[in-house]
Amino acid sequence: MVYGRFRAAHRDPRHRAPYGLCHGHDPGIPADLYVRRGGTVREPPEAGSQDVVLLNRARERSARIVRVEHPVVGNGLRRLRSWGARRTLLR
Repeated sequence: MVYGRFRAAHRDPRHRAPYGLCHGHDPGIPADLYVRRGGTVREPPEAGSQDVVLLNRARERSARIVRVEHPVVGNGLRRLRSWGARRTLLR
C-alpha cells in the first residue's frame, strides 16, 4: 500500500482520495459508483491490474475510502466462466 502511493499513476491531481489498496484484499465500492466509473476494465484475468484501475477511477469521484471489517459483498464469476472450475481452482 505504501509503495503504491509513490507511483506517479496513483498521484494524479484528479484523485480526491489517497491511494489505499492492499493487494490480496478485495476492494468493494457502492454499485452506483461502480457504474458511474465504468465498471471493471475488460482485460485478461491474469493481467492483475483491474482492482488498481477501478480504485483509481473511484478516487476521481470520491474522497472517501474506508475499511469495513465485516462487509457483505457479491462476487463476479468472470474468471470461473472464462477458465472453468478446474483451471480456476488450480490457479
